[in-house]
Formats: sequence, C-alpha cells, structure tokens
Amino acid sequence: CGIFVKWVELHTTVDGVNLYNDIINKEGNIINPYSAINPIYTFSVSSNLTFYTRDSGYIPKMGDIIFLDRDWNGKISASMYSSSGHVAIVKSVDSEYVYSIDGNSGAGATCVAENKRSLTASNIVGYGSWYQ
Repeated sequence: CGIFVKWVELHTTVDGVNLYNDIINKEGNIINPYSAINPIYTFSVSSNLTFYTRDSGYIPKMGDIIFLDRDWNGKISASMYSSSGHVAIVKSVDSEYVYSIDGNSGAGATCVAENKRSLTASNIVGYGSWYQ
C-alpha cells in the first residue's frame, strides 16, 4: 500500500511542484515514509504535510493520504509500529463517506482498488494533507 502511494506522489506534479520530492521529502530523505509497518508515526513526525486526526473535524480532500490502523487508540505514538497500518489516497468525499484508491487491496490484497469507508470509521486514524 505504501509503495503505491509513494509511486503516485513521485509521478504527480502540481504547478511545478512534485508532491513527494518537493513537499513530503523536502527536508531530507525520510526512510520508508509509508512502510506498512510504521506509516502513521513516521509520517506524522517526519513529513512536511499537515496531519489531521479523524476526530479533528478536518474534512479530507482529493489527494490527501488516509491512514488506517485496526488498533487505533486515539494517540499517535512510536508504539504504532504495527503491521496493521494501511495508507491510501483520497479520491473524493461526500457527507457520509471517504472514497480512496488503495494499493495492496482488493481480492487477496494484491491489487489497486477503490474503497469506500464511513467518515467515522473507527479504523481511520487521520489524513496527511498538503492543503493549508
């Protein structure tokens, strides 16, 4: 899942700005920023994007990164190094659902697939966003 998100960002440039090289990795090389074993903590402390927890009231936007974890306890900590982490890219949002494009998803978790989750789903940790 993380490799897919990174690949998309490496190949996305908006107004001359590459989303991975010029925003996320701007301050220096982030080792495995989206590793499935530690995406949330590493991202929240190392990335140049803003991190919003699910309960912050932030409404996700197209292009945001959605972070999920089955064992989410409401706190971002180094103990979140867990194989249950997952990341995806927000495609759209409506009043009830967030729609995402997920790598390592679908049948047998081996493909890229679109997913729909309730905005209040307990496994949503939060969103990484470059919108200010």
